[in-house]
Formats: sequence, C-alpha cells, structure tokens
Amino acid sequence: LPVISSETQFQITTTTKTLLLVASIGLVILNCFMYYNKTVRNDFLVSPNHLNRLHHPKFHPLLPHDDSIWERILQTNSSDYMWVGNHWMPPPGVPTFTPRQFQEYYSRRHILVMGDSTGRRMYTTLYKVMQAAHLDDMVMADIDGDPWKQKTKCGEDMGDRYISTLSQSLCLNHSRITEIRDVNGYDTMIEDFKFDFTFSSCYNGLETTWKDEAALTKLSKEYDLIIIAMGIWEQVRAWECRSANTTAGERLQTSLEAMERTNPPGLQLVFRNSGFDKRYESNNVIRNANAVAVQFFHDLDQKWEMGRYERNMTLVDWGGVMESRSYKENRIEGDLKAHYGLEARLLAIQQITHELLKSDLITRDVKRMREDRGIF
Repeated sequence: LPVISSETQFQITTTTKTLLLVASIGLVILNCFMYYNKTVRNDFLVSPNHLNRLHHPKFHPLLPHDDSIWERILQTNSSDYMWVGNHWMPPPGVPTFTPRQFQEYYSRRHILVMGDSTGRRMYTTLYKVMQAAHLDDMVMADIDGDPWKQKTKCGEDMGDRYISTLSQSLCLNHSRITEIRDVNGYDTMIEDFKFDFTFSSCYNGLETTWKDEAALTKLSKEYDLIIIAMGIWEQVRAWECRSANTTAGERLQTSLEAMERTNPPGLQLVFRNSGFDKRYESNNVIRNANAVAVQFFHDLDQKWEMGRYERNMTLVDWGGVMESRSYKENRIEGDLKAHYGLEARLLAIQQITHELLKSDLITRDVKRMREDRGIF
C-alpha cells in the first residue's frame, strides 16, 4: 500500500472537516426553510386574513418604517399589548408611535369620534398631542386636561355642519387648516382636516344612526374615519340605555350587524371597546359586551376574503388590555371612577394607530393582488 505522508493526511482531514461543516450548515438552512414554510407561509395561505404579503413595499405611505416592522404590525393586533407597572408595551417588534407620527397620520384624515366621556377624554388627549408646541417634549399639563368637559352644545364658533343633529348634548368641532411637519421634522405641509367629536353613550344609538340612510350619506361626505369609543354607560347608567328585553351585548351585536350591512365603502370604522368602572368589579355587563365585540370581528374574519377589512371595520381591544389595570390598587386612576389616567388614553391612541396601519397595509396589498389577477 502507498504510504500517505503526514502532510497529505492533514489535508484530507481538513477537507473532510470542511465538507462536514458545509453539510451541517446546509441541513440547518434546509430545516429553517422547511420550518418557515410550515409555520409562516402555510399560515398565510390557509387563512383568508393572512394573504401573502411577503413582498409589500418597505414603507407605509405616511409612516415609513423598516419592512420587518410592518410584518410585525401585520402579524399582531391590539389585544397583544402588555404591562410593566403602569407602562404599556406594544407587541415585540411593533414600535411605539411618536407624537410627530400621530400628527403626520391623523392630519391626513377627516375624523369623527363618537363616544361617551371616556371617548371624549381620549379624543381630547389625541387632539392636544397633535397640537402640542413641543412634539419631542410634552409635559403632563399640556396633554392631560379635560377643557371641554362642560361644553353642552354646538356653538357658532364650532361651525354649523350637520354634526349638531347627531347629539343632543355635546359637540366639538376642530376642523382646521394647520401647519404640519413631516415625520422627520423637516418639510412643512399645510393640511386641511376635520377632527370632531359628538357625544353618543348607548349601543342602540349606533343602530339608529347606521339605519338612517340620510345620516350615513352626510357622514361619508364629511369624514373618512369614525372612531366609536363608548360602552361604560351600559353599566353605570343602564337606565339610559336599556331597551325592552335586551342585554347590552345583544344591543351591541345588533348595532355591529347594522354597521356591517350599511356602512358606506369610503367610511372606515374603528370600534374601541369599553374600559371598566372601578366600582363594578363583579358586574359582567362590560366584560360580556366586550366579548360580543371580539366574537363579532372574529366571525367577520371567517366570513369575508379580507375579513373585517372587507367591510372597512376593525376592533380596538382597549378593554381587554385595560382590565388588569382597572381595579383596586392596580387601577390607573382618572378624575372619575369610570375614567383612567393618561397612560390608558395613550394606550388607546397607540392601539388605534396600530389597527389603522394594519388595515391600510392589508387593504393595499389585497387591492394589488386583485389587480394582478385582473379583478377590479
């Protein structure tokens, strides 16, 4: 037999080790590829609401972010927020949106908030954030007040649009032309936008509005986004909302079904479910109504190709996240027993923005896919 020199033996050994290393790396890559196809891609394919969005552009037209962030927004929702003390945290990979981004996004929309006093407080906080003089350094006093608490009617200084007919007791009209800087703080744009509030406290009032064709026509001409933020009156002032032989959950179900049937195509709806009054921990009225909303939107996701987005509707599960900060020593206290502090209102604004961006991205991607298929 030929004698193999020690140098040759070393070369053979080195080559063998290299081949084994390359083979091992190849197996790892193959396993990762198989896992990805099994756990991610198939999930996109089998669920009607997880369409193949792997090749969407690397930015939202209003709020640019890295493409991996958009993937996280698409794969998460408003129920996924968590708490550390009284500080809420978004799902991993989802950014905390900045005041400048809030200003950039919402100044491009025509918005009506319909709700009770918890909705008014959220509305006021977002308005103050958008109008703050120092977007990078906001003190509590600038954004935590409730200056419109005692406003009882629409005045001449608020305009004379039909919005006054939607409410018997309160109307806030902040339509204006304002100067907005872009998200980087450089270019300045002049934006003309509507940002209004009307008082609406009971679920059955929603059914009435969405069955009124004339009212819906006016709504869709004035606004492109309605945020509904109510529910607490169904518990704390139940006599105001009660209908014969119906529960709060049943009234909400009927109203959501009316919205699904009649909402105009160009009018986007966000339903923010209710938080909790600190005095009613053992009362399940709000829990049951919130569960009805969650189930309704889940059913929409099974019913339509684009799920809830097919009807231009989405849910913000504020109540689901707030429940653990609603009672006893864990409550984030507000000025009233049914109100929360600033942290809770900022959470709602973050959640709403998350769901709106998710809706924008899904709607855009499905539209492009349909166009590629020749479906218009």
